[in-house]
Amino acid sequence: MQARQLPPRTGIAWLQASYLLYRRNPPLLTSVTMLYLLIVIGLNFVPILGSFIVPLLLPILNLIVANTCRVIEKRELPSNAGLFFGVREQRPELLKLGGLQLAGSVVVLLLSVLLEGGMIPLPNPEKPDLEGFAGMLLRLFIMAVPFLMAFWFAPLLTGWHKIPAGKAVFFSLVSCWRNWRVFIVYGLATALIAIVIPGLLIVLTMLALPGFAEGLSFVLRLLLIMVFTPMLMASAYISYQDIFQSPTAAEPEVENA
Repeated sequence: MQARQLPPRTGIAWLQASYLLYRRNPPLLTSVTMLYLLIVIGLNFVPILGSFIVPLLLPILNLIVANTCRVIEKRELPSNAGLFFGVREQRPELLKLGGLQLAGSVVVLLLSVLLEGGMIPLPNPEKPDLEGFAGMLLRLFIMAVPFLMAFWFAPLLTGWHKIPAGKAVFFSLVSCWRNWRVFIVYGLATALIAIVIPGLLIVLTMLALPGFAEGLSFVLRLLLIMVFTPMLMASAYISYQDIFQSPTAAEPEVENA
């Protein structure tokens, strides 16, 4: 399997294609995305065990979301065979992939703790050090980037192509690194849509029409959750299609239920 090297502007095209995919079936993509978030957030409320279970399940959950995108793209009716393609057959490798993801997240957290002098500084309500906290988050994000790259495509490589967990992580890391310019553009465009534009709209509304600012803030948050979040979930599938463009990658065979 050959990973293509794409021009930087492709990062914007991924978001455009994700929106078009979302428009084909908003209820299905939104409901699957909300279920994904509900499972992840709900498990995080489980003391101690939840933090370990979530990384183990993430590859399976990401594969289900990608299967949903594929079903929408092919205009198929949702079925167990389509939505859960590769989950049962590759469950052991997907769980291994989850184990690697858990180990990687622990390593990133430990490195962050060591870098911050043995503890992670939390904001103090009485004497807030927002600059220091923001710097810590930035350093944590920089350390997490290779980790995110390693698992961006790995669930699909394992679930759809039966690539062992370790190799899938390696192939994902290499393919993302080959397209690092694309991912920078993609990240900047995502931040622009999700953070910069809504923030500016709220600030301008507060200055011009203070009474409407709270309502606008609610509407924007609702749009980000119900529209933009499903689009972001779909963008992983779109990026996979672009970078690993082949008949096998684009349309893994699925038997209709």
